[in-house]
Amino acid sequence: SGALQRDQFGFNPVLFDLQTALITVEEIGLNRASVVSILLHECVAMGAVSLDEVREEYGDDVANIIKGLLRVNELYAKNPSIETENFRDLLLSFAEDMRVIFIIIANRVNLMRQLKGRGTDDERQRVANEAAHLYAPLAHKLGLYLVKRELEDLSLKFLEPDVYYMIKDKLNATREARDQYIANFIAPIDEKLKASGLKFHIKGRTKSIHSIWQKMKKQKCKFEGIYDLFAIRIILDSDLEKEKQDCWQVFSIVTDMYRPNPKRLRDWLSVPKSNGYESLHITVMGPQGKWVEIQIRTERMDEIAERVDLPDDKIADAMKANSRHVSMDAPIGDGEDSSMMDFYASSDAASTDNQLDLESLHKEIERVLETLDERDRKVIRAFYGSGEPELTLEEIGVKYNLTKERVRQIREKAIRKIRHNTKNQLLKSYLGR
Repeated sequence: SGALQRDQFGFNPVLFDLQTALITVEEIGLNRASVVSILLHECVAMGAVSLDEVREEYGDDVANIIKGLLRVNELYAKNPSIETENFRDLLLSFAEDMRVIFIIIANRVNLMRQLKGRGTDDERQRVANEAAHLYAPLAHKLGLYLVKRELEDLSLKFLEPDVYYMIKDKLNATREARDQYIANFIAPIDEKLKASGLKFHIKGRTKSIHSIWQKMKKQKCKFEGIYDLFAIRIILDSDLEKEKQDCWQVFSIVTDMYRPNPKRLRDWLSVPKSNGYESLHITVMGPQGKWVEIQIRTERMDEIAERVDLPDDKIADAMKANSRHVSMDAPIGDGEDSSMMDFYASSDAASTDNQLDLESLHKEIERVLETLDERDRKVIRAFYGSGEPELTLEEIGVKYNLTKERVRQIREKAIRKIRHNTKNQLLKSYLGR
């Protein structure tokens, strides 16, 4: 008939996909290829256009993402037990490109935000169960912590509405007293940190409704029995080479003022999580005998933890089979693909938005490198192979009388500076965080 068919929840599929695309861009940080894939995958699924036609018109990147989305949909349809860990692992391996997983997570976030009053009770329960047991754990696994928190809270809202609104109402009722407690707790810390000369800011946040409910069940107590309802985050403006030193200095200052619980120390500074998360977590005894969680991290670490557009290296890892894109975490000079020039010369790079030819690429990097001092410029040039043989970390250290760790720090600082200053999205995507 030519009429647009709405889905089982009554959503206009075109508008719904546009909303999902907006989430992937604004909240997950994906790019053009992902957006085009979201908008076209239904057309391919319905046979209105072939995958080969998409490949010819939009390139391999878009076609491969759509292929992954279709494969995931098939897997989803064939597996009734999608809430199991085995299915999550199967999904991750089946998708091939991690952007496929980011897209299906964004799709579920979009659905959960608009689920109220849609479909039957059973359908809403099913969707909420999947959000809680499949999509939230996936988001956690990929370091999408804000997305995970939202999915868990929204799923609780539909699965156990009485619990959800009870906790929400109690949080609202105690907000003024809680805010005052946080202000009183922070004040002496703020004074001591300023006296030490550190550059920082402090944020306080209430824990999610879902996490509070989990604590109530675990501790077998009422809402009033949960004392660590909030967490304090101390965020430092530190140079890369002083990050750990400054974080541990804050730890020392805080634990001199408030008694710490050694069993609740979590050190992700020395060994970051596999998804890149870095932070130092401690729980201390505050006034009135209340436990307060404190997270200590730098601006760079906080950006990685809070902004969900940062797992670029995970996307890259998933694309290695189809591209010469290599992670900046790899040792310098490891294998033939370690040169930045190699990536831009590859056929995959040539089909990407905002591409640069090699001459323009050199100019773009050199423009940003001019903001570094002369020695650091030489180190970075040695890394990306600008007319010189590529060197290992050790070789660069020997050449410029630097330790291996110092060379690594210079490289990371330069990468961050290039990412911050360049307007070229391809270069941003390649460099990662």
